[in-house]
Amino acid sequence: MERLQAVIALSLAVFLGFFISAAEGSTIIVVLGGLVGAAIGLAIVAYTARKPQMFWPILIVGSIVSTGFMLHGYTMADEYVVGCLILGSLAAGAVRPRNLSVIRSEGVHSSDLDRLHRFVFAVWIMYMLFECFRGMIVLSSPRKVRWIVYFLMLGILMPILSGKKYSTPSVRKMSFLVVAAALIYFSFYSGYGLFFELLGINRYDLQYAMVGVGVNVGAIAIWGTTAYTMFPLVIAMPACFIIINDKSRVYRLLGWITLLVSACTALYYDSRVAILTITAFMLISLFSLGIRRWLTMVVICVFILSFFFSFVWQKNRNIGYFLSDTFGTISSLRQAEQSGVGGHDIDRYVWAKAGLFSISDSWQHFLFGYGFRTSGHVVAPHVYDLFISYKRPKAYDEDVSTEAITNLLVDTGMVGLLLLLINFILVAFQIWRWKGNPNRNVLILSLFIMFGWLFVINIVDVMLFYLMIMPSGFLVQLSRYNSPQGSNDPQNYRTYQLSS
Repeated sequence: MERLQAVIALSLAVFLGFFISAAEGSTIIVVLGGLVGAAIGLAIVAYTARKPQMFWPILIVGSIVSTGFMLHGYTMADEYVVGCLILGSLAAGAVRPRNLSVIRSEGVHSSDLDRLHRFVFAVWIMYMLFECFRGMIVLSSPRKVRWIVYFLMLGILMPILSGKKYSTPSVRKMSFLVVAAALIYFSFYSGYGLFFELLGINRYDLQYAMVGVGVNVGAIAIWGTTAYTMFPLVIAMPACFIIINDKSRVYRLLGWITLLVSACTALYYDSRVAILTITAFMLISLFSLGIRRWLTMVVICVFILSFFFSFVWQKNRNIGYFLSDTFGTISSLRQAEQSGVGGHDIDRYVWAKAGLFSISDSWQHFLFGYGFRTSGHVVAPHVYDLFISYKRPKAYDEDVSTEAITNLLVDTGMVGLLLLLINFILVAFQIWRWKGNPNRNVLILSLFIMFGWLFVINIVDVMLFYLMIMPSGFLVQLSRYNSPQGSNDPQNYRTYQLSS
């Protein structure tokens, strides 16, 4: 029976690889990419089935290093990795319908708060599946079945992450894996841009979104926008601060190098949300790093910023322009509202306003939205009218790309948004209850920044986003400071401390 499971799982991995290759066309590059994807999928499935202890390391590293890729316009790399991991679980016989309840009850030591979190997350998943079916019917688009599979995978992951089959890594090991993955990811992202700029191609043209505005550099445009691609900073920063305080010199050095590379990447791509994120973590990390290491970090960041002003950025980009461009968003929006003339940040404001207009036409839409992935069509007329009112007219677009908060609000209504918010709150409570954890502040900040990222770019298809807020997810695991491995209950931390 288990051999049959393995054959089915491996076959599905091959199918997924070829599905990605055929998603947009049949050029030789795309087909070869699909073959490579199928090979990687097979390797993940087989390795996870044979070595269950590698489930967590592959999940952590895979979900981070595959976040920003937009291959041929599709952001499916991260969900492909997670899908192959789930198939590996099936091949190993780790998850079977008849003993899912056993996995829930015999997994990690659970608190009432953790069980409540699992319940709320399960309700939210079921609600999202309903909205996905609804959106697929409204749009008459069978291709939207992708989102049904997407949220089904998240639903299957919850009992796996909470179960005993795959023991969770310690906070130290998990922080190391996150930081190592972030170092690989940001080094490749910045190195990719540097390499092609040496060949005369602007680094911003390597974003797939530029294809839609007349810039087409072919298959090398593999990235999402900078705000989208820099999202792993949200988990990389707290992990860096955790291992910078580690007793191992190698771990500390890795933390500093990753912090340095992350800051350089944020400045190189001039990502305002990434720069603001690093600045916020710098300010709050004083409580976890101590004054000596904190001052070291400030000196490093000042040196990096000086280097960019002197050698990388254009001469007209002085410190005044940098501060105004990075921190002037709120004042820009206030001036736009008062004067009726939109500035360079008016887009996100217009999208959010259009979202509120869209759900205000009936109580059904206010509560339950229009169905998942319908928001682009629903807000289109409101967006068009608002841009005209702010004297920034644009051509009418029937399917507007918005940031995540508008997408979720219009697609799922206040019910869906409230369920998601409750998940955030429950993660915050689970982090904060570990009173002995010196990293509570940076983990809570990570959660706040992640929620704020919803107002910046559409990250509803970023698997890392859900892995950070789900029960027994990344942030919950990183909050288990000095706890017995696999425990989610602070009481076990106190018992462990007394007995050690």
